[in-house]
Amino acid sequence: MPFCTNCGKEILEGQKFCTNCGVPVEFAPVQNENTEPVQDENTQPNQNIDTQPIQNEENAQGGFYPPYGENAQPEGNKSFEFFQQPADLTAPVKSRSILTCILLSIVTCGIYGLYWHYCVVQDVAAASGKADDMSPAMVVLVSVITCGIYGWIWFYNAGSKVDEIKKRNGEQESSLSIIYLILAVCGLSIVDLALIQTELNKIAVE
Repeated sequence: MPFCTNCGKEILEGQKFCTNCGVPVEFAPVQNENTEPVQDENTQPNQNIDTQPIQNEENAQGGFYPPYGENAQPEGNKSFEFFQQPADLTAPVKSRSILTCILLSIVTCGIYGLYWHYCVVQDVAAASGKADDMSPAMVVLVSVITCGIYGWIWFYNAGSKVDEIKKRNGEQESSLSIIYLILAVCGLSIVDLALIQTELNKIAVE
């Protein structure tokens, strides 16, 4: 039932004026609920509107939507490459100054040289992963007791271990066992220690 547009009072059917305020009554045409809106024959829907989801559209967070569909392929020849991290070539050994070790060995009349030999034996075993038959202390002690003869044997065996370390680091192997043995027999064990320490410093963590 209609109401007055001026005062809101109910208007009875057939009244042309509001009985409360006297304003003429205007009846709006009633639209049938079943009536469908008439579309102009000349009006055509826009066929150019792309109803497909936009791929790679930037979202509000600054990212990008992934391609839609199971068969969606990346544009061009884009591919994902996975890089393998390089292997860790370091070893739990300590870097030492070769010049300092040589000077201390000379100043202390070889006493520091024995300690340096002890450290090198320990580091070579740790770096190569091949332990000696004897502990580092026993290697030094037996070398002293045998007047350096066992030291010759140890330097010869150390050559193969250092070759293994160099091979692991991608360097070319050499006959270090023969070189170390010749130097030791000639009384140049301190040179052997310097050469071995040079290789150990390359893979030292400090």
